[in-house]
Amino acid sequence: MGTVVESFAVRVIDEPSLRPKAWPARKRSKATHPLLIKSGNLRQSIHTQAQGAESVKVGTPTVYGAAQ
Repeated sequence: MGTVVESFAVRVIDEPSLRPKAWPARKRSKATHPLLIKSGNLRQSIHTQAQGAESVKVGTPTVYGAAQ
């Protein structure tokens, strides 16, 4: 089940239809990358960690991960 949640957490970054609500529109900017996706580090750092025989933890070690 943890790998399913991990997969969904990664997919939701790229697939807007999976998000509960849309991300806010980008303010005027010269940036060419999608909003909240600059380097891909957050998406690549999402992982699953066993927390005993019947539970897992899905998360990211990035400092900004919880805020996103």
